Amino acid sequence: MEQKMKFLAIAGIGMLAAASAMAQQAKESVLTLDECIRQALGRSPELEAQRYELKGATAAIWKAQSALFPQVTADLLTQTLNGSPTGPFTLLSIANEDETGTAHGNQRARAHFDAVGTFSVMMSYGLYQNGSILGLNDAPAVASARSDRSRQEWTYRLTEGAVEYKLTTAFYQSVSDQQQLDLAKRKLAFSRERLEIIKAELHVDLKLPKDVEMAQAQVTADQQALVSSEHQAWESGAQLAALLGRRGESISRLDSSEPRIPAAPALPELLKTATRAHPAVGIQQAKIDIAKQNWHLARSDMLPSVKLESGLTGATDFHGTDADLFVVGVRVDVPIFDFGHRQAATRESRNKMLAEQARMGQVEDDLRTSLIAAVGAIHRIESTLANLQRDYIDAKNKATLVQAQRELGMTNRLAVVDAELNLLALSESLNLQKLAQRLQYASLQNATGGFWKWQR
Repeated sequence: MEQKMKFLAIAGIGMLAAASAMAQQAKESVLTLDECIRQALGRSPELEAQRYELKGATAAIWKAQSALFPQVTADLLTQTLNGSPTGPFTLLSIANEDETGTAHGNQRARAHFDAVGTFSVMMSYGLYQNGSILGLNDAPAVASARSDRSRQEWTYRLTEGAVEYKLTTAFYQSVSDQQQLDLAKRKLAFSRERLEIIKAELHVDLKLPKDVEMAQAQVTADQQALVSSEHQAWESGAQLAALLGRRGESISRLDSSEPRIPAAPALPELLKTATRAHPAVGIQQAKIDIAKQNWHLARSDMLPSVKLESGLTGATDFHGTDADLFVVGVRVDVPIFDFGHRQAATRESRNKMLAEQARMGQVEDDLRTSLIAAVGAIHRIESTLANLQRDYIDAKNKATLVQAQRELGMTNRLAVVDAELNLLALSESLNLQKLAQRLQYASLQNATGGFWKWQR
């Protein structure tokens, strides 16, 4: 029994240790860009607010539709009366009739705290009003609500793209800063080694004191560069953590593998797709539709409106005396003269519609400008990157050659260090140019509104 208890205790400790190790491994797992984007989209406050607005826009469609159907209301009133009627006919002493039908000139009805109860049920049904025919056609108010929902859907897509763009730039900035930090550490190590070599050569009169001063200045500069790289790496990691909802920490374990870099899209096809698939175009088209429906609504306000109205009213004195009245009829309201109020409202709505239609051209012009600029920037970056890659390969070959010569005794260690420092400097420039390329591709994706993606 005692051995069994010891075995269970050891097994429990082992399970706890394994669980702790798994939790630590999960905590320190490498984050990929896709995982970061998924987390950012799931916790974005702006997207959460727009999801509620989208639900509200959906409810607004039924709100507009249901307002066109029959409206039924009811009320109940109980009163206690005391005194004489105060109507104008009573003041003129119009006679009341007694039970025999005989009129008495100055005899007036009087109540003494008598209770009276009334109730009514009323229905109103717009046969034709505000452009609606029995509520069965696509009335302007309903069509406007649908267009507003479409506008909100396009806005949500545009916001998703903005969140993804912000996250992508923060991710690659953090990856680049981590790589720059590693390069800065290696560069400082070689600079210090170079300083020691020059000091040693100074003792045998192979170098001048000025060479030592220059080597020391390079070490100082590399030390400052390392401190700056450490701060930048922490700050970019903290910015990424904030976008993921992890406040007060900095993320450093990121997937640093090379992303797939596609060829820049063909500009004519990109511009053609943008005019029909970009969220900004969809938003502006929804605004045009809303303005058009407001114009239709203003025009319908100049026409007669027809309503079917009916009501049942009942009254009782709570002593067995009851009365009721049922009324049904059709009400026609005909606008005759309003000093041009409705006509001015119609002209106002029409001009607003024309203004929104004109803005569509500006939206398309802005899209073309931003897409042309984004694609052009990618081509310029590709040209610079190609030159840097050529220089980097040349420097890497030279560093390899010098290392081989050193192993054969054909050169000294200082030449190897200088070659490595030159290679590291080009690595830093190449790394920054790759960052610029990735950020520009992310910018192009954001400019397209998400209908074109550089990573799929």
